[in-house]
Amino acid sequence: MTNKLKGLRVTILCEDIAHHRFIREYLICQGVDKRDILDFGNVKSRNNGSVFRHYPELVREYRKKRNYQNIALVVMLDADGESVEYRMKAFEMKLDPEKSRLNQKTREDNERVAIFIPARNIETWMHYALADMDCNEDEDYKKYRTADDAGKAAKMFAKEICVDRLPQNALYSLHHACGELERLK
Repeated sequence: MTNKLKGLRVTILCEDIAHHRFIREYLICQGVDKRDILDFGNVKSRNNGSVFRHYPELVREYRKKRNYQNIALVVMLDADGESVEYRMKAFEMKLDPEKSRLNQKTREDNERVAIFIPARNIETWMHYALADMDCNEDEDYKKYRTADDAGKAAKMFAKEICVDRLPQNALYSLHHACGELERLK
């Protein structure tokens, strides 16, 4: 087990149980103590609308505390039929519409606010880790995966697939997630 994120307290905002299990297990594998992983509200009552709705308030809360606490915010939302860039732009618009409209950063480089956007959905990442690295981000793999697979997939990414570096031919949304993960370090 690595200790890359040891001592970090992380708040999770996500749309469903599979996301929650994935993020939580991955963070634990990276050295975050399970007692330092905080859930924002009831995961069972979440959807993408509630993730977008609560994102700005959680970023504001993070910004108030970041100078004196070792904290981070991790957000996860499926791309569904949209692109990763489209979803990222939606987060930027929610956080600061004026900066987003002007194509300016809405998050500073040193902010520990990471946004993970599995495309097509989290089941694609699970399928990639557990069954077929040649899968694609257009097909819906929900029929092959359950929420229980999320923790197993997270362990595979943390302990085997992403140990040194993600394979170059990995899914685009995984490469994007690796860039976002750097924000936590």
